[in-house]
Amino acid sequence: MARQRNYNSENRQTNKQREDEVFVRLKPLVQQTLEHDYDRATVGFDIEQALVELEDARRLAVNAHPPQVASAITAIMGKAKLKGMLVDQSIVGSPDDFRRARNDEEMMDMLERRGGARAVEAFKRFWQEIEQLDEEPVMIEDKRDVG
Repeated sequence: MARQRNYNSENRQTNKQREDEVFVRLKPLVQQTLEHDYDRATVGFDIEQALVELEDARRLAVNAHPPQVASAITAIMGKAKLKGMLVDQSIVGSPDDFRRARNDEEMMDMLERRGGARAVEAFKRFWQEIEQLDEEPVMIEDKRDVG
């Protein structure tokens, strides 16, 4: 029991020492952050100001205990976006929507590149058969049980 009390006491001291070390490391960063002029109403907010704030956030995240890696990465990504090094793109639709031919000629060119001249001829025959089916009247059988 005395051993456990001694361990807890040592553990508390170690934690306190770590907290003190972190405070000493973070104090100048926090002070520097507070000294920056963040008054957007009078100074205006531009990309340079955003980069300064993101860098301050990154430094605080890296020097926290434990280091806040996800927050630091987020700040780095924000800086990269502002500098045009990274672009977010959202494309709506299925992948095939962006590969479709714009007209019959493009479609035939794509088919020929992928399957050759025989594929183009086979497709043309298939398409002619489809068109013939469209011209024929369609008979629908009534398969209901009438009884």
